[in-house]
Amino acid sequence: MAHLGVDPGKNGAWALLDRDGRLVDADHFPLDATGEIDAAALASAWRGLKASHATVELVGSMGAAKDGRRQGVAGMFNFGRRYGAVLAVLDVLGIPRDDARPDVWKRAVGVTSDKGTSLAAARGLWPAHAETTFRRVKDEARAEAALIARYGMRAGVAKKVASHGSEALCLTACTSVRTQSAPRVRTSTRRRAA
Repeated sequence: MAHLGVDPGKNGAWALLDRDGRLVDADHFPLDATGEIDAAALASAWRGLKASHATVELVGSMGAAKDGRRQGVAGMFNFGRRYGAVLAVLDVLGIPRDDARPDVWKRAVGVTSDKGTSLAAARGLWPAHAETTFRRVKDEARAEAALIARYGMRAGVAKKVASHGSEALCLTACTSVRTQSAPRVRTSTRRRAA
């Protein structure tokens, strides 16, 4: 069971981990002549990976940037196109997915919004790939995609454990893996008026 992690940002990337959390492959999105994601090439690449599940970073507009600038309408639109292309390819290939908010997955894997922390974490987790896949500063998207996949795998184990309600299962399934508890689902106690 391979798990795909996707960072759909401006210089987005994807990474595939095997069932034991080893990095199998990672790359930036293929782009067409206009700089948009080449959805056909991406589908072709992902089809060969045989991913059983995907976790996609769920992000919205950036609002105010550190220097006080705001993300413009065109920037938000372009991001939405990239994000939509990723979701469409996953849907076409029939790969089920979960979404992960940046603040949640980053806290769970121990990194911050500083992209350098993601590169350092990925190099530490997958040292065989430190000088290839995660060598350059611009490879931070690959690093984040791999960390998103790792988060998604661990959150998936936690969800299965929560649905079985067994701590013994967690101790077996989560050996040497720090898991995040399954998300809580809010249910309304109000009844609808007839």
